[in-house]
Amino acid sequence: MYGKLPATRKEIQLSNVLALCGLMTECWDPQPAKRIDAPTFQNKVDLMPSVLPSSYRSGDRKTRSANLLHKLGDMYKNQYNQEEAESHYKATLEAAIRTNDDLMEGRALASLGDLCFRRENFKEAEDFYEKMFEIHGKIGHVSGVAKSVEGLGAIYRTQSNFAKAEEAFQIAHQLYGRANNDAGAANALRELGEMYHLQSRYVEAERAFDEARDIHCGIGDDSGVATTLLCMGNTYYAQWKLEAAKKSFMEASKIYDRIGDEGGLANTSNGLGQVYCAQSKYREAEKVLKEAHEIYSRTGCGIGVATVANDLGNMYRVQSRDQEAEATFNEALEAHSRVGNKLGVANALHGLGEIYRARSRNQEAEKVLNDACKTYFLIGHHSGTGHAFYSLGLLYKAQGRYAEAEESFRQAIASYERGSDGNSRARALMDLGEVYQTQHRYVEAEEALTGALAIGISVADEERQALAWTLLSDIFKSQSKHTEEKDALSQAEALLAQVDPPRPKMLDWLGAILFRQEKYSEAEGYCRLAQAMYSSVEDTSGEAMTLTRLGAVYIFQTQYAEAEECLVRARVLCASLNNEAGEAKVLDCLLGVYLAQRRLGEAKVVCMQALEIYKRMGRGMSDTCWEALQELD
Repeated sequence: MYGKLPATRKEIQLSNVLALCGLMTECWDPQPAKRIDAPTFQNKVDLMPSVLPSSYRSGDRKTRSANLLHKLGDMYKNQYNQEEAESHYKATLEAAIRTNDDLMEGRALASLGDLCFRRENFKEAEDFYEKMFEIHGKIGHVSGVAKSVEGLGAIYRTQSNFAKAEEAFQIAHQLYGRANNDAGAANALRELGEMYHLQSRYVEAERAFDEARDIHCGIGDDSGVATTLLCMGNTYYAQWKLEAAKKSFMEASKIYDRIGDEGGLANTSNGLGQVYCAQSKYREAEKVLKEAHEIYSRTGCGIGVATVANDLGNMYRVQSRDQEAEATFNEALEAHSRVGNKLGVANALHGLGEIYRARSRNQEAEKVLNDACKTYFLIGHHSGTGHAFYSLGLLYKAQGRYAEAEESFRQAIASYERGSDGNSRARALMDLGEVYQTQHRYVEAEEALTGALAIGISVADEERQALAWTLLSDIFKSQSKHTEEKDALSQAEALLAQVDPPRPKMLDWLGAILFRQEKYSEAEGYCRLAQAMYSSVEDTSGEAMTLTRLGAVYIFQTQYAEAEECLVRARVLCASLNNEAGEAKVLDCLLGVYLAQRRLGEAKVVCMQALEIYKRMGRGMSDTCWEALQELD
């Protein structure tokens, strides 16, 4: 007989076989010193879905025990078959209640709570954990009580009730220790680390993850090690420690691949995609994000598919690939709506709002961003609410609707404060400061920017501090405070020079600061370096932005040929991205080049082209166009 063997790495139903094969390989290592010891072997077996068969005598009715049903549920959960897992956990609960098995009833409630939590049905999850706490407390099962407290802590964390969450995780950790449950203690530490991460308490998060990883390693819990590495990668990414994040994601990926955890592989691919996006390595980012999308699709993980669609949409948006981004966000919106994931729906709406805002589709942007605000608010997602209000503020600011912009930024700041999101609060304060400056409310503007600067100093964020100093220099310039303006720009320059490793965005920004200080030669050097880096990673949007700035640098040095070359190239790039706002800005600069050389015919052509773009975008003409029209007439 001949036939094809199933591919365990592509067949989700056989994924657990890889973990078993890995365990057998460790037992059969030809070098005795490398074989695992008996306690580690027992720990690894305990962590797998396995159960001893029940005794059976002829004539007995064949029924599945609550324990067997629960293990089958675990097996389906590991295969990311949530429907079958839920069905077996519910059957476990019924069997346990029927046989008065309080221990299995509590375990079934815990598993059902975990499933609801994964689906973000937090109210149902909380009900299950509270029932579990009551049952395990009644029978004195310490690990069960710890698990219920840990679950409730995760609920509090989603509500941004960090004080209660921290207390719950610490209590759970102590209870697990009392019960000698190392796996549980490690899980509680990991949950605690994730809470610290959300509060930007990164040092404490790393410490908790390190301790959790060591415990998982000590008991041979490969899945626990990989999951902790995944969390560490996310924390490094949040601190912009991109190489450390990449290393953690790759180490986690190797473990997930070895034990056949397809969902874990998809999660690490998604994390790597975020890192590559941050490094402007968009080709690599798109590849790994599509790999994650394929795995989630194959394993039937609807939430995973929708989440990656959101991430792909954000990647396309950053590159100004707006049509692809819009299509992907719509796919994500449909997928999240189908599985009832309200957070995902809000994220997709927010992404669409950002696309519409970039394309000056202002009415559509305002509608979906308001919908996103309402959805985030209803589920108690403070950071999301803040992000949506922040985008609305930017939309109103661009339209000169300053009262509405101010209100939106204030709402964003309040939401970020409730969610303990200091970095985002600083960003919103800076934009609020710009709104005040535009209205000549300089005292309020300076107060807002000083608040943003204080946050940047408190978290040692050089980039945030540099931006705050740059905006403060604008306020000083508006008030003819030239000494203060010069000092602020010097502070920004010094801070950006400390950023290591340098990124193209930072180099471009440093060029802009030097340009304002009339250090044209140095500005040119930094802009050229930024442009080369953007080009090397095929970041078309970034390259167009830097070429536009470089063109302006050349104009001020009366190097018109070089300016024209840069600006023509920037215009081509903007047009390839359908970036009308960028193209209009380039045309304004080209207009300056032609007028300076008295090439009036060419000046009139680009002026008309710019006016046509402004008209399509629903914006008034720029000051440059207005002045040019007066001169050309």
